[in-house]
Amino acid sequence: MVCEEKWWSNKCDSNVDKRYDSTVTPDISNLHPLFGAFEGLWFGRWVGYDGDLVETKPDQWYPYPWHSVVAANITVDGTRFIHHDYFVYHPVSADFCMSNVTTKSLDNGTCGVNGYFDFGSQYRVSTHEKRNELIGATSTGAFVGSATGRFNQTTTVGNRNQLVDTWYLEDLQPGMEWEYYITTTYTMNDARTSYLVEATHFDPFGEVVTIPKRDFYNMTRVDSVEEWRQLVGISLDENNVTEETRSSMSTIFDTGDCTGMSGCPIDNPELWCKVGDASPQCGVTPYFEATTVNAGLVGGLTAALAVIVLGIAIFVMKKIQRGKVEDEKDRLRTLFGAHIITSLGIGKDSPADALSVGALQKEFGAIDVSGDGTISKAEFKDFLTSGKMGEVPDSDFNALFGIIDIDESGEIDFVEFTTFMGQIRAILENNEFKDSSGQRHRLDTEISMKQSSRNLISMKQSSRNL
Repeated sequence: MVCEEKWWSNKCDSNVDKRYDSTVTPDISNLHPLFGAFEGLWFGRWVGYDGDLVETKPDQWYPYPWHSVVAANITVDGTRFIHHDYFVYHPVSADFCMSNVTTKSLDNGTCGVNGYFDFGSQYRVSTHEKRNELIGATSTGAFVGSATGRFNQTTTVGNRNQLVDTWYLEDLQPGMEWEYYITTTYTMNDARTSYLVEATHFDPFGEVVTIPKRDFYNMTRVDSVEEWRQLVGISLDENNVTEETRSSMSTIFDTGDCTGMSGCPIDNPELWCKVGDASPQCGVTPYFEATTVNAGLVGGLTAALAVIVLGIAIFVMKKIQRGKVEDEKDRLRTLFGAHIITSLGIGKDSPADALSVGALQKEFGAIDVSGDGTISKAEFKDFLTSGKMGEVPDSDFNALFGIIDIDESGEIDFVEFTTFMGQIRAILENNEFKDSSGQRHRLDTEISMKQSSRNLISMKQSSRNL
């Protein structure tokens, strides 16, 4: 990400863009207090209606009344919002069973005698955008049905008491294609002890948009796990749910994990990461404040004057900068910088021009094996894993490549390479670096910082002219 360029430096103003403010975390509880207010155990009822608010009737495919008991378990864990719903359906009437002889209950119970248990989960995440919104990673069980195509979900804060959730689902199975557009509102009371859900389904494929279905939930907070389980148990007894169904449900309650048979992000972290989950498990933020001196400031100055201006600029930046570049970014810069310095052979008997443009051009050419003038991801990975550096985690590799690849082209050119080298002066200043295990090593160099500064200025100046 490119920061706004000031006359004195290339840095972002984190005062006006919290994406660049390292003191603002992307954790869900930090985005808006309403998200965290939904965490806990809930119990209530659900009723399904058609577009005219007439309660939906059972049919041979779903032989249960369209109303049920609902138990919800919502967890907010860092950047992840995990929502489990459990539905206990009433048995259908005996008259319905007699008039629909082909009807069979979904769990091999008896029509009109046994109720039914169903479940579904929603998994949402916060991103490095740090907005008052969550992105759906996936849904399972009752919330997706037979959906095999695209799934999109966004949850935003409508006001201090209301979340607004938009869904898109599709099924691409031949002969069974369908699409869902759903808007759901979650409205919570001021005391944070109950919430009402209204889900409206839209059909935009006719001459006019119609509403084929509406769902309503009315939920009340439950204070303890014991009380919550007891309420569910009473509902199972009252609706005569079969023992076979109860056994499968018991496993779900005991594990506390996914409530669907497949597509569980707990088992597959990639499902979280692909939608931009800000968890460290998915990598580091692409937004960070650069602290490099503006090359235009020193471009036309003599080497001696440039060193003075460089020192003043660094002093000014330290005074006015409200935050610092994240430790993770520093670690990655040090990791790569130490490898470059070792590769260049900077040591006790190194020449003064070890960091000159010529030396860096030679090093760039060594990494650019194809000779096409840019460093590809594969070439960069081969260089990083060569020598003593060993294996580099994919998360570190991708984050580091993103830091150097300023224009996000997927390749590193010489200008980006030398610009990055201008950011690792601290390795020389401290005369040491950390390897990938965190162990410190001395560089054993006698290059003066004055000469190193001249070389870095010359390096950046020349790279702008290439």
